[in-house]
Formats: sequence, C-alpha cells, structure tokens
Amino acid sequence: MISINSSEEKPLLYGEQNAENVDSEQQPYVVHYPHHGYRSYKWRWFVLATLSVANTSNGMIWISMSTVSNYAADYYEVSLSAINWLSVIFFILTIILGLPAIYILNIYGLKVSLLLATWLNALGQLVRVLSQFDTTWGFTMVMVGQSLAACAQPFLIFMPVQVAEEWFPDGQRTTATTVASTGISVGILLASSICPVLVSHHSQIPLLNEVIMVPAAVAVLMATFGIRSDCPPTPPSSSAAAESANVQPFMQGIKEVMHNRCYVLLVLSAGAGYAIFTALLTLLIQILCPMGYTDTFAGWCTSSMIVSGVVGCFIIGILVDKTKLYSEVMKFAYGLSVVSLCVFSVASVKRVVISL
Repeated sequence: MISINSSEEKPLLYGEQNAENVDSEQQPYVVHYPHHGYRSYKWRWFVLATLSVANTSNGMIWISMSTVSNYAADYYEVSLSAINWLSVIFFILTIILGLPAIYILNIYGLKVSLLLATWLNALGQLVRVLSQFDTTWGFTMVMVGQSLAACAQPFLIFMPVQVAEEWFPDGQRTTATTVASTGISVGILLASSICPVLVSHHSQIPLLNEVIMVPAAVAVLMATFGIRSDCPPTPPSSSAAAESANVQPFMQGIKEVMHNRCYVLLVLSAGAGYAIFTALLTLLIQILCPMGYTDTFAGWCTSSMIVSGVVGCFIIGILVDKTKLYSEVMKFAYGLSVVSLCVFSVASVKRVVISL
C-alpha cells in the first residue's frame, strides 16, 4: 500500500470523519492515490453490485408479465389490455415520483434511498407471489405489487450517477454509471429469455413469480446488511470533493436545468427514444404472435435488442471515457436507432401483407 505524502494537503472529506480515524477493518479496502491525496475504496464495487442487482430485479418485475401476456391474461382471467397496464404503471409512477425521488436522494442520501427502493421492490414482488393464493383478488394484488415495485424505479434509475460521483474516481465514472444503468436492461433480458421458457401454460404463472422473487430478495439483503454509509470517508477525486462541498439547493437546480435549452432538448430526444424502446418491449409479443411467430421467438427478439444494447453500452461507456466525444456518440446512436426502426417497420408490414 502506498502511503500519502505527509507534506501534501489533507484531502477533503465528505462527512465529519477524519481520514486518520477510518476504521481499521476498512483499511484493506483502501487504494491510495498519492498524486492527488484522494482515496478510492474497493468497497465501491459492492455498492455498485448492490445497485446493479436491484436494477436487474426491478427490470425483471417490470417486463415479466408482458413476455407471457397471453398466459398471464388466461391465469388472472383478464384482457391483454389489463396485462399491458402492468407495464404502463411503471411509466406513470416514474413520472409522478421522479422529482420526489430526486429530492429524497439529495436530502437523505444514497443509503436511505437504496434501502427504500430495494424494500419497495421486494415487497412488491412478494405481493405478486401471494396473489396466487387469492383467486378473487389475484389480479388486483398483482397490480398493487407491480405498483410498489414501480415506486422503486425512479430511485433506482437516478442512483447510478450519484454512486459513480461519490464512490468512483473521474476515470471510472462513466463506466460505473453504465454498469449500474444497464442493470434494468439485464433484467429485461433475463425476463425475456427465461419467462417464455418457464411458462408454457397459464398454470405456471405462480412459478414465474417465485423465480423473480429471488433477485429481489438478494438485492434487499445486500442493501440492508451491506450499505453502511452514503459515501466513503474520503472522496475519490478532487471533483467529487468539490461537488460535495458545493451542493446546490434542490429547487434552484431544477429551475436552472429547465432554463437550459440544450438540456431540455436532450430530455425530449432521450425521452422519445426511451418511450419507443419500452413500447416495443411491452408490445413486441402482441405484434409478432398474430403474424405466426411463437412466444419463444418473440422473447428471443426482445433478448437480441437487450443484448445489443448492453454490449453497446459497455463499448460506448469505455469509448466516451477515453475520448469524451459525448455529443458525437449520441448523434450516431440516434441515427442508428432511426434506421433500425425503419427496417423493423418495413419488415413487419411485408410480413402482414404476405400473411394476408
């Protein structure tokens, strides 16, 4: 272990805790950066893993019923439109709870927010599991459980940036944000691949809920027993120290970004892209199955979308970390998305014409 030169200025701390008073049990998890006097803790990888598992679980809960929508509709004796609402409720609650989630994250910190999100997520899935024991109120219980899990999503999708900012050095921030953010995509991938295999009859829906309960339980255990603080005792970089020392009032920050034309344009364009992507995920089975394709094939199509996205995220994350070409990479991604959607639309129309 390389020690910090005593002649250097002591690094800024996040809290009142002094670097010399760090618990001796934490010392093996410390990596020293003598050039700047800041520290990166190896425990940051556990924090990142906890958030990634929570995001993965939330993604599985979100999309699982849509991947076997016909069987779910038969099991709960409802229409396909009602099953679609299990996915739509995530969008509605994320919009409603977006600003409150940011406020709680800024005021109460990462630990409280992550505990709240993982417990909401796990309780929501538990209610879905219990729905199999009540045939009268089964679908209502599923909707309640789905809503609880949906309340966790705004916390989980906003936390990757804060985790990267407070726990990771500058050169690893984009990669850390990418890893945590793709957790939801990995969850969608797992649900799209596993659910059609697990469920070949509507009577197997309870098994699906029990399997999805596993990652939700793992995430809540990791957060409850593993997350002990909002941030490390010593900031990982000078920029992290500066950001923590210059925390802006919540409403002032909201006003400033809403008056930033570039930011508003980015929100609208990214929001539109995300809306199209999630709409395809939710409705892809209902689009493909009437054309003669099976649930399994539709699931693999969804999986191919997610795999491409995850691989692309990792490549782009490393690329922009090295080159800082954020704008150029974003424009290329938007252009590629438009071309892909055009190809999908033309192929779908031709398939419908041929089947007619």
